[in-house]
Amino acid sequence: EGNGNRNGGSSEVVTYTYGLNLVKKETNSDIYLEGAEFQLKDKNGNVIELVKSKTDNVYYVKNDYTLSAKCTDVEDKETSYSSVITPADGQILIKGLKEGEYTLTELEAPDGYNQLSAPVSVVLNSEKSTGEFSGVQVCTTVINNSKGTILPSTGGKGTMIFIIVGALAVIGAGIFLVTNKRMSKEAF
Repeated sequence: EGNGNRNGGSSEVVTYTYGLNLVKKETNSDIYLEGAEFQLKDKNGNVIELVKSKTDNVYYVKNDYTLSAKCTDVEDKETSYSSVITPADGQILIKGLKEGEYTLTELEAPDGYNQLSAPVSVVLNSEKSTGEFSGVQVCTTVINNSKGTILPSTGGKGTMIFIIVGALAVIGAGIFLVTNKRMSKEAF
């Protein structure tokens, strides 16, 4: 008791980890969306590989600890995931992330919704924490989707044909008017 070390003599280093609570909702409503596929990347653009927890809708960062015998909460240590798909309640928890910056890219939107056009930036730190879950600081990110269809993009090779045909039609109409006007003047 008098050794002054609270860990009983071990020299373990404690590293704080964060959880990312991903919430997928319909824009301006409380409807949670199922079927959105997301990929999480670190600030350098590296995909974060995940393993599934025995708890529904919870994933862990794939690392030496989650693959070790010490971690008993991983469902299958052989299968890893480079993306996750939102379940019926629209929420996924990713645990074991380090403090820092990440990006979430929507790979596929739920049926009937527009896919996000750009990745979403996520910052995990104690200031952004929205609560604690099983000893992990959790930062919540709500991602909204709008219903509707995406309009076709403008520009590109396909539109050039319409521009040329339209220009020729205008030129043809101009020639027709000028010729028609000359003919009507000569008739008098």
